[in-house]
Amino acid sequence: MWSKFRSKGLKMWEDIMTVETSTYTDKGVCGLRTGSLVRTTGNPEVFVIQPGTTKRGFDAMATFTGLGYTSAGVFYVTDEVIGAYSTGNKLTSATMSAEIREGQLTKYADSKTVYYTAKEGDALLKKEIVNEEAFFSNFGGVWKAVVTIPATETYTTSASQITGPDTSINRPVAVTTTVTPPGGTVAISLASDTPSGTLAPTLSYGNVFTKLNVSAGTDTTISSIKVFRDGLGARENFASVYIYVDGVKYTTARTFNSDNEALFSFGSGLMLKAGTPRSLAIVGDMAAITATGQHKLGIKAAGDITSNGTVSGTFPIMGNFVSTSTTRVGEMTVTSGTVSDTDIFVGEQQQELSRFSFTAGSAEKIRLNSIRFRNTGSAKLSDYINFALYKSGTKIEGTEAVTSGEYVTLKNINLTFDKGEALTIKLYGDVVGGATSTIQFSIEEAADVSATGLSFGYGVTVDSTALPASPTADSTATWTEQKSSGTAITIGAGELTISATGPASYSIDRKKNDIVLANLSILAATGETINIKKMYGYISISGTAAETDIENIQLIQKTGGTQVIDATAADAGAVATQKSFYFANFDVKGATTWDVIADTNDAGTLANDTWKFIMTASSTAGAVGDTAATITPVDAQNSAGKAVTNIKPAAAISNAGTVTLLDTTLTVTNVPLANESAVANQKDIPMIMLQVIGGSGGDAKITSMVFEDTDTVNTALGSNHLTNFSLYEADASGKTLATLETGKTATTGTANFAFTFSSLNSGKGLVVKKDETKYVVVKTDFSGAITTQLASISLSADFIGAEKMSDTDTSTILASAIVGDGTAIAGRSVTATASGRLVVSEDDSNDTNAASTQVLAGTKGAKTLYLKFNADYENVDLKTLILDLVNTSANDSVESVYLTDGGSFTLPGTYVQSSSEVTFGNGQTTFMTFDKNVDKVLRVVTDVRPIGTGPNSTADSGDKIAWYVDAETAADTNDSIVATGVSSNATLAYKTDNTATLNKIFFGSTTTDTNQANNDITSNTLHVRRSLITDITALQLETSAPVNGLTLPLSDGTGIEIFRFKITAAVDTGGNENAAIDLTDLELTTSATNVTLSDVQIYRTDASNIVVNASSVGTSNITFNSTNTSALSSLPNIASGTSAIFVVTATIADSSAGESVQVSITNLGTVGTESTVNLSAGDIVWSDNDDSTDNVTTSFVSWPGITINKVLGQTRVKPAT
Repeated sequence: MWSKFRSKGLKMWEDIMTVETSTYTDKGVCGLRTGSLVRTTGNPEVFVIQPGTTKRGFDAMATFTGLGYTSAGVFYVTDEVIGAYSTGNKLTSATMSAEIREGQLTKYADSKTVYYTAKEGDALLKKEIVNEEAFFSNFGGVWKAVVTIPATETYTTSASQITGPDTSINRPVAVTTTVTPPGGTVAISLASDTPSGTLAPTLSYGNVFTKLNVSAGTDTTISSIKVFRDGLGARENFASVYIYVDGVKYTTARTFNSDNEALFSFGSGLMLKAGTPRSLAIVGDMAAITATGQHKLGIKAAGDITSNGTVSGTFPIMGNFVSTSTTRVGEMTVTSGTVSDTDIFVGEQQQELSRFSFTAGSAEKIRLNSIRFRNTGSAKLSDYINFALYKSGTKIEGTEAVTSGEYVTLKNINLTFDKGEALTIKLYGDVVGGATSTIQFSIEEAADVSATGLSFGYGVTVDSTALPASPTADSTATWTEQKSSGTAITIGAGELTISATGPASYSIDRKKNDIVLANLSILAATGETINIKKMYGYISISGTAAETDIENIQLIQKTGGTQVIDATAADAGAVATQKSFYFANFDVKGATTWDVIADTNDAGTLANDTWKFIMTASSTAGAVGDTAATITPVDAQNSAGKAVTNIKPAAAISNAGTVTLLDTTLTVTNVPLANESAVANQKDIPMIMLQVIGGSGGDAKITSMVFEDTDTVNTALGSNHLTNFSLYEADASGKTLATLETGKTATTGTANFAFTFSSLNSGKGLVVKKDETKYVVVKTDFSGAITTQLASISLSADFIGAEKMSDTDTSTILASAIVGDGTAIAGRSVTATASGRLVVSEDDSNDTNAASTQVLAGTKGAKTLYLKFNADYENVDLKTLILDLVNTSANDSVESVYLTDGGSFTLPGTYVQSSSEVTFGNGQTTFMTFDKNVDKVLRVVTDVRPIGTGPNSTADSGDKIAWYVDAETAADTNDSIVATGVSSNATLAYKTDNTATLNKIFFGSTTTDTNQANNDITSNTLHVRRSLITDITALQLETSAPVNGLTLPLSDGTGIEIFRFKITAAVDTGGNENAAIDLTDLELTTSATNVTLSDVQIYRTDASNIVVNASSVGTSNITFNSTNTSALSSLPNIASGTSAIFVVTATIADSSAGESVQVSITNLGTVGTESTVNLSAGDIVWSDNDDSTDNVTTSFVSWPGITINKVLGQTRVKPAT
């Protein structure tokens, strides 16, 4: 073999290549070949891999070696790989080798021939591997995988050999039980009914702390969830914590670690089906609590949920606080019992599987809610069906069994225990498989029992050893796993064992072929071929059906062969509700499965007739249904020709449920659509939407639908106003999926009309399958003649034609097709108008985004006006928008104007300086369409010309650029807006109120809709400047750092610095000439308590030789104006892009301890006073050094984004002596 290995050019580790894996798709862990023996490095337990995704361990080393295995044949794999397989029942000494040989390589001790054991059909055969090439091509160089089996273990030799690479041999593939394809978005949120204001008493179990809703848009799997605990309480307050899914305990219990976290793994994963939400609950059992506290549980971060999808939610998602208390609750003690009947056979129905004793404590009555049982026997959970719960010998009605993995939960028990009452609770079920396997169930942990005290309303303590009669505060509950029947019960099988495994109850159409009445499992003893000469059965009929309505009864072999046995009538005619027959002459070898099927001829069957198959698995003579009393129910003989008498379960058996016959039905209901308005010439207006649900009886086909006007509602004149009625298949949101029929016309031109769809899907009809939901929508077009009418249509109860898909006679109409509750279904009302309207207003954000401000000449893209447009009744096309300057004298300061939506749309306007007007659009071509009922904001943006001597530098300092949209009257011919309705194609005109027809344009506010006046829409103002003050900052005295809230000492003296501030001039980006800031007047506000100020002066720190004296010094202010020696213009100008620091000094006298001085600039001027050139409107008068106009100064300080309104200087405080 090594020579063969080398001949392939392989050099073991040298042939391993390093590649970049980022471009490869992760398909999860690689699957293991069926039959492989594997273990992990951290766990010595060995498993054999079974077909599918199951692994089975060994109960003892003797079992391992007895099956021919040695440790040399065991392969090591990772935890991730082995974790992808669910764990099945352990192999025992009783396990037949045929159960585990599939996929294995075998040989006999006295031969070198190696075989591959494989399934061909349902039979296990051995295929000879003829040479090394064939072995290597399929299995590599792994001789240790070959198992030497005893000569007594024989298999039929396959006619085909393995001579080379064989693609039929199972190959390793990606195991998808734990590694699933990428999922969708997992949305998780706190449920609205999560508990609030609840208590968790000491030793109370089953406390729900948090409820969560979780869903996904596509099929997605959650692998694990980490739960976090928070609150003023010890984590030791929790005995355990676990998770419920959809009302059933889903995980084993955990405790919180030192990080207050508990990790829950979901094994093969919690599946989230697309669009199907699931409910999770985080549940806690409390330990003995000696001091109260508070806890809340939840999920701290998205990363705490492991999923193959993307997790979304608002994290942390935590429940409400739950307070603990030291109040004691009731107690339920659970102990295991022993099943009395241990002689259990495959096929027995409602057999006791386990029993337990439940005893209520003396504190309160208790309601038992649910029990989760663990299957600890070797029989698979699928070997049982129809689980039920009994109280002693009485069945507890209304319970529901939910299986998951190796657990079955019986919920909705609702059994009440009186104080101190003890009851025996038994788990029952039908045994349908698992011959020679064992039965045993346990209650694994206390959290598997949910019980509520009826006095206090909390989950009671669950234990397996009762608490002391007078427990102390720190008494704790104890629990050990309770296994029913100390020794597992072995499932027996007769020489012939028959069981009914299904199906569950279901419904079918009254006319149906190959109806499955029963699923049968028939098992012959090992090594035997049993010939069944006759096997009797009957169909129990309820309702009006007669025996003659059931025909073509057959027994179809599903596994173990392909036999088809026709039934032979054996009916005595005495019982009309029992159709008896037998199946004759068929063989059973080993484990086989069969279906009993039949047809209905639809002659006499009616809805709600039921059928049920019943037989007796026994060789004891007796009647089977309506047969003679002397027949043998199952007459069989073995291969030696002897009669088979050991037939189990020696009792009557039947399928799990009944088959109910139903008529094919359709249920048609309305999907409400909101009333709407539409305009003349509008197309594809949805008028009515219907939900169509197929009944359980079978598939149906809708062939015709007739609609009519809605009486007392509709005023539209049929074909005069409504055209092109069309029927579409849609999804639940109304989105069109397929066209069924179009172009239908109303029967009249009056308000009383109808129209018919009679060739749906080109005559193929609309097929609605059994239990399927579909949606249809009827749409119409409005004609140009409609004005103010109201259109509405209805589907009447008898205006639908449909056929049963199961009938060969396609003319059969469904008499049972139901439209709503038998009354007409009215669609929505659609109010017609001649055309729509457009409302234009200043957007609410205008004063924030396009506020009045000073703007530097030469600025590009200055936001000037935000206009909001809202189309009503239809989409509206905008073809012209004209804006005019409020101040025509500013027309030489405008260079260009643009219209933009802030995104990809930008439209330059045509600006005409001589008319002070900008125009967007040409009145013919649409440049913007406004969707109906959707606000759209457009921005008006202005480019400002620079100031200077150049031909384009014509802006003037002090110009005010503001635009307005002229709300003209209907008589005007020069419209500021030209707009057209998209559907109506009507040009909208100016209207002054809502009493006129709707083809209008409103201006101004949109807060009212009645008698709404048209008002001009005027922008805020851009005040043009050659230069700008862009910042004024108060500085710490005697430094260049900004003020920081600290104070400096105050003392009497001369030349004391009392205020320091910095002014910054804008960087000139617009090409302005001679731009600079020239201060002319300044008024400072003083706060000087009992301090005398005099000889106040100001200077610039970079030109301290130039000092300007204050013109006046008052008790609350200091003024520098343009008179005498206080002219601030004598100070140097502040050049563009530079800053200047100014210092104010004074002589201080009469100060005493605790007194202070603070100087500030408190008024920067406001919009509307910008033309004021003295200190009456602001504390700073300044010029931008523009000598081209008379209006060169202003007391208004502003810049885009200004955030200050005063400049507060640093305070000096006289220290205590």
